[in-house]
Amino acid sequence: MTATKQPQYLTMTQVAEMFEVNRTSVHDWIVAGKFPGAFRVPGGAHTPWLIPVEDVEKYKKERDQSGN
Repeated sequence: MTATKQPQYLTMTQVAEMFEVNRTSVHDWIVAGKFPGAFRVPGGAHTPWLIPVEDVEKYKKERDQSGN
């Protein structure tokens, strides 16, 4: 039996620190569809967003290639 790889997630704060931006920028990127796998943890209005590492790596690569 092969083990399935569990997706790894980052919080908005972790992503903000990676890109040296504020959490509002990360939220804007989520709303704009930059992290298509991002989702809000169920439980209420102030629950955290989780963002797949794969989405973050893809976005970082795109930004690096575009020079932003």
